[in-house]
Amino acid sequence: MNISDRIEKYLKEEEDDDLDYDYDEFFDDSELMDRMVDFITSLEMDSLPEDKQIELGEIIDMVTEDEMEEAISAKRVKIDPAERRKRRREYRKKKAKIKMKLKRYRRTAQYKKYERMKKRKAKSGKTASGKRIRQFI
Repeated sequence: MNISDRIEKYLKEEEDDDLDYDYDEFFDDSELMDRMVDFITSLEMDSLPEDKQIELGEIIDMVTEDEMEEAISAKRVKIDPAERRKRRREYRKKKAKIKMKLKRYRRTAQYKKYERMKKRKAKSGKTASGKRIRQFI
């Protein structure tokens, strides 16, 4: 008996015919949470038997606020123009700092050394630090 036969035998033993749900639909968390919240909110407490009312209350108590926030669809938050200007200013300031650091680094001897090594080692398919250049297809 080879390995593939053993794997097939193991998988046949593990199959459970009682499970008839779609795996993709079951593991889609966002859709599942939305459906659960819709179902729980649509239930009318008065029409349920007393034991089911208690069970529903326990389920609602177990669900944390974070999980409920995930289940509720996100709403767009309006950003006022002053906040937008502030964010844009911070973004530009950060980008300017990065550009200045790179500009200063390019003047250093270390950068120039790496540039020369890069040209030389590229011929043998390596980076300046000696690692193999990877080509992704």
